[in-house]
Amino acid sequence: MALIPPKTNNIRDTRLFIEKSLKRLSENNGYWAGIWYNAILVGSIGYLYIDWTARKTEIGYWLGDDYVGKGLVTCACQKLINHAFMDLELRKIEINVASKNTKSKAIPERLGFKKEGVIRNFEYLNSEYLDRTVYGLLKEERTINRNP
Repeated sequence: MALIPPKTNNIRDTRLFIEKSLKRLSENNGYWAGIWYNAILVGSIGYLYIDWTARKTEIGYWLGDDYVGKGLVTCACQKLINHAFMDLELRKIEINVASKNTKSKAIPERLGFKKEGVIRNFEYLNSEYLDRTVYGLLKEERTINRNP
């Protein structure tokens, strides 16, 4: 049972992702960055949006199967957390994950996020309804690590 969205299958899929990401960046509404390991692009991480009125964002990420378990996403999340709180002066960060994805859930839990709830039947993916667990971290709950 796959818990991840279908993979990018062609150049058009990649082009659309890049175009959407550039639009988000140009509108000052979040951005994506690569996760690199030994000079290889192994994943991606970014702010899915930035709500400047509420001063919050949501971090999203993906990682190639061969690179899971190396702490790469945790380290990349820590960098985005620091940037959001220190540089962007946001007050809240969310990470939302498929409730059955225990490896992905471990990341916000490891980083001190609080479980805020579960959205039942959040999405229909791979012939299955999946719940979404919402994690949140407030600026005042976090001791910022300046050198993660």
